[in-house]
Amino acid sequence: MGARAETVALLREASKSLRSMPDGEVVDSLARALKLWEGEEGLAMRAARELAAPRKQSEDMLRFGLNRMIHAHSRTALAFWLSEARVEAGRHLALKSPQKPLPDLGNLRGPAVVAQILAGNVPALAVPAALEALLARSAVVLKPADEDTISAQLFKESLDQAAPELSGSVAVERWSGGNDIAEAEVFAAVDYVVASGGSQMVQSLTKRLSSKPHMLYGPRISIGVVGMGWLDAPGSWWEDVAREIALWDQRGCLSPRILFVAGDPERFARRLSPAMSKLEERWPAGPASLGSGTNIISFRAPYEMAKEGKAGIFASKGTAWTVVWDHSTSLEVGPPARAVRITTRPSARDLEALLIKAKGMVQGAGLDFLVRGDVEWRRGLEHGGVGWVAPLTGIQDPPAGWRADGRSGLAELLARGTPAG
Repeated sequence: MGARAETVALLREASKSLRSMPDGEVVDSLARALKLWEGEEGLAMRAARELAAPRKQSEDMLRFGLNRMIHAHSRTALAFWLSEARVEAGRHLALKSPQKPLPDLGNLRGPAVVAQILAGNVPALAVPAALEALLARSAVVLKPADEDTISAQLFKESLDQAAPELSGSVAVERWSGGNDIAEAEVFAAVDYVVASGGSQMVQSLTKRLSSKPHMLYGPRISIGVVGMGWLDAPGSWWEDVAREIALWDQRGCLSPRILFVAGDPERFARRLSPAMSKLEERWPAGPASLGSGTNIISFRAPYEMAKEGKAGIFASKGTAWTVVWDHSTSLEVGPPARAVRITTRPSARDLEALLIKAKGMVQGAGLDFLVRGDVEWRRGLEHGGVGWVAPLTGIQDPPAGWRADGRSGLAELLARGTPAG
């Protein structure tokens, strides 16, 4: 037995006591651990400080985003996440086996041991991933991304200090992505695999996990839909929109990449660009890699050469931020490098058709200033497969338990597992 298989064996043993813990006890334990992440001297601040240099990202931006993440996982939010997931898991089970009586939803438990393969586009994804597994009463192997080597270990340490009764059910294992030997050992030993990453990762693991229960989350984009109220919007609104675009340097799946706006897209772009410039002063963008820098230049080129009135661009002198505008109703996007496209807003029905054709490419949508027809727009977006609809100024602030593509990962785990005892 290899070292990683031995780690999974220890987790399997630890999961026995984990599975007997009642909901309230687990939620209280997790809430105590998360308290250590709060405040000026908390672990979120430490993570931001230690990740800023290796990720080449603004420490202040990381601090803001991580604080937001921790705030979303209050004790009340954790309890609501779990209770909501139990109901959804019961619905899954009822639909899957309508002839069978439902088990007591309070006794549902996830698979004994799961592996969480983490993406690196956003830091500290180990925190919600570990919370998801532990709420399901599943012991978990956390495999951090190369871009974030500390957050998973910090969460493990917070459990060691504040919730030792849960700490033995979490292990952090590192290997290079695509290491077939390491992954084969872990995947063979665990009961379930959850992985997030790029298209190449999804394609590879889809084949390799054909006989293993799993959930895979691939890349997505998010959009905004704006009504005419932007014409009278205060400066704070523009600053908040710029913040949502720039947060995580636009690498998150909830980062707005296209804004469909009522009225003149050029005028909207002209008003947004000073807010993007101002935010750059507060949150300097990390230097673009050779590839992404070239992609930004290529993305800008047709807008720089476009005929007057057809399309245009407002951008930083370097590659820090880019705002382009046109009149094309499409889902064309630039590179995820604080590059946003402003275009004409279609009808709710036409946007729904566009989303359906895109087959799940759009992850989230921010709505603002739709004084009339808010319900119609929301319905169209949801019918088009958008998993998260929120105000544009808070699109990157989802609740605890939100997962890419709108599925509840916790509900999936509970529905895949077995009742306690």
